[in-house]
Order: sequence, then structure tokens, then C-alpha cells
Amino acid sequence: MTTLASRPHGTRTPLDRVRRLAHWVRMLTVAGAVTLPLGTLWVWSSPDRIARFVASTLGLNATALQLAPSTSWLGALVNLLPVAVGWFALLQIWRLFGGYMRGEFFTPGATQRLRRLAMALLAVALAQVVARSATGVVLTLHLPPGQRRLIVGFSSHDYVLLLFGLLLWAIAHVMVEATRLAHENEQFV
Repeated sequence: MTTLASRPHGTRTPLDRVRRLAHWVRMLTVAGAVTLPLGTLWVWSSPDRIARFVASTLGLNATALQLAPSTSWLGALVNLLPVAVGWFALLQIWRLFGGYMRGEFFTPGATQRLRRLAMALLAVALAQVVARSATGVVLTLHLPPGQRRLIVGFSSHDYVLLLFGLLLWAIAHVMVEATRLAHENEQFV
């Protein structure tokens, strides 16, 4: 067995490479946990940014919007809903890759975190649709009846999140089955 001390300088084992990758994924997770809410609050802190990013995305006429501070705060709160669900997904990634750093690959904990991540991605997609709809209501609430909007839409980003959520869900089920079969095979030997 080769130990870290007896390996030639610069030679890494597959587990070392996994640990390094897991470390970088965890650092990106921290970056996401910080930038997602700050970015949302940054956009909603300026009427110009709201008009540029939010209103244009929803197809609203930015010049017709009259944004009161309460509108900005309510819009920010609504848009923090997918961020909160995203934090749960990031927590699962953090824990999953922490286990990978410890060499925990086909464990019940790893599959449970993978399932939770899958559910969180599905929930983020749903939360984004809800937040987009609620944002349209918040931004047009001050308009007279007949000009207010309820915008319901499903974007390609939502589709990709749903697809990846389902993919991770399936992989988690495959991992559970593979672990069970490996355990059964060990019993025969």
C-alpha cells in the first residue's frame, strides 16, 4: 500500500483527486451561498436595476413602473424564496462533497444527500416559477385594475433544473441499488 509520504512528489491517488475536486466544489458552494442573496438584494436595491433586469425579463414596460421602497422590499422578499430553497440545495452539496472528502461514496448518507439535492433542485424550479409570477404582481400592483399582471411562465432554466433534479434523483436510486447488490455479493463470498 502506498502512503502519501512514500509516493513520488506530485503523484496523486484517485482519492486525492476526488478530495481536491470536493474542496473546490465546497468553495464554490460557499461563493454561491454568499452571492445569491447579495445579488438579489443588489438588483432590488435600485429602481434602475429593477427596470433593467426584472421588468425586462418579465416583459414589463419599465417606464410605466412607479417603484416605491415598499415595492422594492416586497420584490426582494419574493425573489429570496428561490434563493432560500437554493441554500438548502447548496447545503446538500456542501455535505455531499464533505463526505466525498472523507472517502464516503456509496453510503446511506451520500445517497440521502443526493436525493435531498435532487428534491431541492425540483423545488428551486417551482420556486422560480412562483417568484416570477409574484414579481409581476408586485411590480404592477400600483397600476389601475386591468393593467395589473399575473405572469406565469416556465423558462428553459426551469426545465434544466427539473431535468437535473430528476437526473440526480435517478442516480441516487441507482446508487442505493448498486450498494445493496454489492452488499449481497459480499455475503456470498
